[in-house]
Amino acid sequence: MMHPGRWVVSCVLCMTLAASIVWAEGAEEQEAPQEQEVEVGEVQVVASPIVEPTTTTRYGTQVSTVTEDQMDALNAQDLASAVRRVPGVTISRFNQVGSYGGREGGAVFVRGMGASRPGGEIATMIDGVPKYVGVWGHPLLDTLNIDNAQRIDVYKGANPILCGNAGFGAFDLILKRQTEPGYTTRLFGAAGMHETWMETLEHGGRTGPWDYYLVQSYKSSDGHRDRSAGELQDYYVRIGRQLNDVWTLGYSFIHTDNWAEDPGHEDGPPPARGLYPTRDDLHIVSLENRSADAEGHLKLYWDNLHADWEQFDVEAFDTVTDHDNYGLRARQALWPWEGGEAVVGFDWDNIGGRAVEKRPGGRKSVNEHFHIVSPYGAVSHSFGARDGWHVTPSAGARFSDHDEFDDVWTPQAGIVAGNGQTELHAGYARGVNYPGVYVIYFFEQVWGAGETWKNLDPEIVDHFEVGLSHRLTSWLKTNATAFWDQGENRISFVTPPPPPPTFQNIDDFQTEGFELSAEIAPADSWSAFLGATFLTDIEPRNLPYAPKCSLSAGVSWLPAERWQVDLDGQYVSDFFTDNPRFPSTFTEVDAYALVNGKLTYDVAPAEASWQGSVFAALENLLDQDYEFRDGYPMPGVTLTGGFDLRF
Repeated sequence: MMHPGRWVVSCVLCMTLAASIVWAEGAEEQEAPQEQEVEVGEVQVVASPIVEPTTTTRYGTQVSTVTEDQMDALNAQDLASAVRRVPGVTISRFNQVGSYGGREGGAVFVRGMGASRPGGEIATMIDGVPKYVGVWGHPLLDTLNIDNAQRIDVYKGANPILCGNAGFGAFDLILKRQTEPGYTTRLFGAAGMHETWMETLEHGGRTGPWDYYLVQSYKSSDGHRDRSAGELQDYYVRIGRQLNDVWTLGYSFIHTDNWAEDPGHEDGPPPARGLYPTRDDLHIVSLENRSADAEGHLKLYWDNLHADWEQFDVEAFDTVTDHDNYGLRARQALWPWEGGEAVVGFDWDNIGGRAVEKRPGGRKSVNEHFHIVSPYGAVSHSFGARDGWHVTPSAGARFSDHDEFDDVWTPQAGIVAGNGQTELHAGYARGVNYPGVYVIYFFEQVWGAGETWKNLDPEIVDHFEVGLSHRLTSWLKTNATAFWDQGENRISFVTPPPPPPTFQNIDDFQTEGFELSAEIAPADSWSAFLGATFLTDIEPRNLPYAPKCSLSAGVSWLPAERWQVDLDGQYVSDFFTDNPRFPSTFTEVDAYALVNGKLTYDVAPAEASWQGSVFAALENLLDQDYEFRDGYPMPGVTLTGGFDLRF
């Protein structure tokens, strides 16, 4: 295992070497200015690695954005690999392709949040619409295909103006659409070790008032261990029509058909079955408006999923889930006076469905929906100008009316102030996470405890944050953020005596820490990103997927015409895993350090009307032994190669 100090030194040496080469090239250009004057071609500018420059909303909330270009540079094939280097984000997985939906076979966590059920406290959304299994209260990553995403917005704390239930943080996948007149086509193909195959076909167009976008993608792998195979199929259709200068009507449809295996603990026998297939259909109808003094939308959604968790022997233990989430999202931002903004919104969600578990003693099932109605609003006003002294205070709140559990107010307040290249933000927000339909199943069907599940309270977190960003030079921006999350009513599993077992609100939890990052772009030919998250106080001590230290770094470099090198790395200190609802199952995994690289060559001539490239990508360049869960080792050095054509 590489020591964190050596990892940091390696990253610094790589960046220093790149800077030295760029500096030397610049010096040569200064010695021969006549050559520089002759060259009149288009200047190629490398994109920022890992994430876009951190932005702060007028409500004091920071957003980390991973764009399509950055996903390509990371050679990311799913949500977990796309956000794995974002500071504060921790992931878990078993497989190279596919996220096994049982246990922690595929999940994302933020600063210790999301561990109650794998990723279950964090809102996962597609175009602002909730995307998680309403019965079990957590997302399935295979149904969140990033091939359809123009970008991924990551919110690392509670933000009730953005989302209600499961609002301890958020991942929002913004769907692709054709915004400019004309047509675009992309063909992507790749192959790699362990019989890994990937292909993506995209086509979009915009003519007159109509726009459309189509995506089809396929990924499969035999996996790096026995019974670690997976397959992902995705189909996305978007059709839109501009009704007039203000209003646009759109329809989006996503179909996924996936499966992933559970390879089991390396020291035990392989599972007799261990298969998790899913089929999912998501429909979104949207009516959007945009004018000089207002912007908003009305979205109706329906998400239907069929999952068949085949555990052990298929006849002895099998869980079949048919979740059926539907509802609407209404939001309107108004700018009624200069410098002012008012936001009003209304969410109506029906979350749940049917689940049947086949057990040796017979079948047990649940078929229920929970209903949540949550209006919200906020107001803010900006004093001064962004290029000089400015300050923007804001305040808002959301009211969540649940049909079975207590109603909850979740307020939010913030302030953003700055002068020129320096900006300070501070904020407070409360998040809520309601129990899922699973509590009815366990209390009534498994434990025979009747409707005592109604005594549960929603989980609550109070999030405090203060941060400072400063642009030291035109090419260096630094960010520092301190945060504190205080939670209560965490639902934990309580074992007898006395019988029966039960879920109870018995745990409080707390995380404190700070986050540092630097965005570096001293030349058009290279840029770098450095990030670090430190959790200085964690309660309870064994909070899963909450490493005390995580470091990330990335470099994007254009060493010569048509060539691009992308390097990314991460160090994560040791951390606990498994579900905190079952305290006896805690295990700990060792620290790990990973470095990945991608080399891309542009095959298209400079004057061509198309773009094309070939690439070779290596994951785990240092061939480290690492795992996200005890007994589930991940692959060593892994090679992938392919092509990317765009017209």
